[in-house]
Order: sequence, then structure tokens, then C-alpha cells
Amino acid sequence: MTEEKRILFKKAILKGPEEYGFETNLWTLSRLAAVMKKATGVKFKHNHTWEIVRSLGFTCQKPQVKAKERDEQAIKEWKEKQLPVLKKMGIKTWALKGKTPVIVSSSSWKSLTMAGLLIFTPKGNNPRMIFRLQAGSMDKYDFCDFLEDIKTELKGKKLLLIWDGLPAHRAKKVADYIKSQKRWLRVERYPAYAPELSPLVAYEN
Repeated sequence: MTEEKRILFKKAILKGPEEYGFETNLWTLSRLAAVMKKATGVKFKHNHTWEIVRSLGFTCQKPQVKAKERDEQAIKEWKEKQLPVLKKMGIKTWALKGKTPVIVSSSSWKSLTMAGLLIFTPKGNNPRMIFRLQAGSMDKYDFCDFLEDIKTELKGKKLLLIWDGLPAHRAKKVADYIKSQKRWLRVERYPAYAPELSPLVAYEN
């Protein structure tokens, strides 16, 4: 393959599979071979296609999934404004290294069967996990009970809880409970559809 055609093929790959009519944004060798032929007129077997793709700087990676409902501006503002405040309190979070590929999908949960909490000291030491499993979904009453269990587990220690915007988390029953527990509990919320900000999600994965 000439250098000119290699450049055309690389540009075609960077456009993504959906640009060429595929249903998902995942590249397979079959799709790459088809797009190579369409963009350059050159056709190779899969093993040679793989070699060309690698020579263009691409590697086969497991993609990171992000929700299509994400508000990128809200996430950016949370990282710039809220996260530094929490870091001053000794809280740490996880960050991705490199340019991991992203697959956009719907992340609107219809049920939840497990609630988990990753607990560590303000300096990030002594991490441990507390979780509850139950049949069916967990509602506002279940989360209040879970917070009560956490309170018992902490034995009088204070907690800065960072969680997402699950409807049950936002329920008035839960909000009232949190207000009544100011002596030991403070709650902050992640931006919507930003699971990568939570170290618990990384742990589950």
C-alpha cells in the first residue's frame, strides 16, 4: 500500500465505524478491511489488515462506556470547581491514563440490586467496602436504612459521602434523613452520567 493510501485509510479509521453505516462505534477486522477497500480500493486478508492498522499507530483496546445522556459541561465544571474543594478535604478520585476509546450508550438504570460504599480516610488510607444486596430494586426507604447501617459501622466517625443522582438518592425522604444527620454526614453529588469519577465503579469493573 502506498503512503498516500495509508494516510487515506488512517483518516477513514479516525472517522469511526458509524460514519460508514455500521450500527456500533466498534472496529473489527472485518469492518476495517471493508473500509480499507472503500477508502483506498485495496483489499487484504485479515492478518495483513491487522498489520497495517497497527503500523498506523492503532492498538486493540477495551473501550470505556459513556452514557449518551452525559452533560459534558456539567462534568467539566464539577472537575474544575467542586473536585478541588473536595481534594482539599483529603478526598481522592480516579483518572484515566491515555486515550481510551469511548462507546456511547444509554445508562438509564431501571432497577438496582446492590448499593455499595467505598470508605477510606481523608488521606486515602485503609480502604474498605460496605455493600448491601437485595432482591428487586432499592427504594428511598432502603437507602435510609443503608445509611443507618453505615452510621452504626462508623461508630461516631464523620463521613463525606459522594454519590450519583439516582432518583432514590434525590427523594425527599432521603434528603430529610440527611438533613437530620448533619452531625456526622455530609453529602455531595457527582455530575449526571459520569461514572468514571467514582472509584467504586472502577472497583466494580
